Amino acid sequence: SDMWAFGVLLIEIYTQAVPFPELTPVGVANQVCRFELRPIAPTTSPEIIQELVDGCCKFVPNERETAASVVEKLTKLTGNK
Repeated sequence: SDMWAFGVLLIEIYTQAVPFPELTPVGVANQVCRFELRPIAPTTSPEIIQELVDGCCKFVPNERETAASVVEKLTKLTGNK
């Protein structure tokens, strides 16, 4: 769930808005549980953001990005070692 939350946070930072503004928090939870609703980064966002959101918000938890893999990708992106 932490990686899912990180994916949502990426969307919130990039768009400066909450995903699914038309739904209440209970409505979001309902849609996630019943229909596997997943947040999706806007197509206008950089490819790395889209990839990270997609990887962090996979419905099956063990298919999600790990914190280590996210750090590695972000480190490469920023050029830090």
